[in-house]
Amino acid sequence: WMISSCSRPIAQFEAKMKKEPAPTTITFENKSKKATSYEWDFGDGTKSTEESPKHMYQLSGNHTVILKAKKGEKESVFTQNVFVEDIAAPIIVECSSDLIIDSDAGACDALVNYTIPTFDDCSPFTVAQTSGLAVGALFPVGVTTIEYTATDNVGYTTICSFTVTVNDNSNPILTCPADVTAIECDLDLSPAGTAGTATATDNCGTSTVTFVDVISAVVGNNYTITRTWRAEDTSGNSVLCDQIITVVDTTKPTITCPADITLVATDDGSGNCIPTVNL
Repeated sequence: WMISSCSRPIAQFEAKMKKEPAPTTITFENKSKKATSYEWDFGDGTKSTEESPKHMYQLSGNHTVILKAKKGEKESVFTQNVFVEDIAAPIIVECSSDLIIDSDAGACDALVNYTIPTFDDCSPFTVAQTSGLAVGALFPVGVTTIEYTATDNVGYTTICSFTVTVNDNSNPILTCPADVTAIECDLDLSPAGTAGTATATDNCGTSTVTFVDVISAVVGNNYTITRTWRAEDTSGNSVLCDQIITVVDTTKPTITCPADITLVATDDGSGNCIPTVNL
């Protein structure tokens, strides 16, 4: 006998989609004819044997859906592409807050380990560092901006940005000149003279050195100078040291006498002796 082709199943379906990003649920309305069983392949690794299933897509993008409509040993296949739109950028799961740390001891930088930001999205995405220094790098004193960008397969981007501030809290190292004892008052008491100058070094460059004098214990030309030296770096850190300068006057004064005077006495005619003084 002859088998009519009319007895073969005809696979067909319609996908009813919502205009929303994944995860989203799509209803598949089975419009197959003359079939008694069905096999669905939703194109994302999941399958179903329901007649008109509902399926949730976790990821956006294009999915090839295959329906096999069967009747006995006969089957018909219907294929349709289902596109789940991505209308949202990746979301930030974790983004570090701004960090403030001190520089390493004796250094002008700090080793910084921060938490790399994490993101999530319904579509495949990549994460790249787009600004700043990597984890575990030496960060200089000052402010460094760290930026990570997540980009999904549609091109939407989300940025996590934070700053790392490294503070210089180390004082300069100040070396005072030696104390000066019993220096004569007529000598040059300035740093450029006999008293000497303080020197300073700093972990982050140069320092400005200044001084202030306070005079005490004044007795005539004898007195004491307390010279307070101050070194300040560019971050405002400063340190002090004192130099004691003892001033004395041990030199006797000098005197210059006038020349000797010779007096000549003359008689004024009245029996009086009158001396004549010539200066």
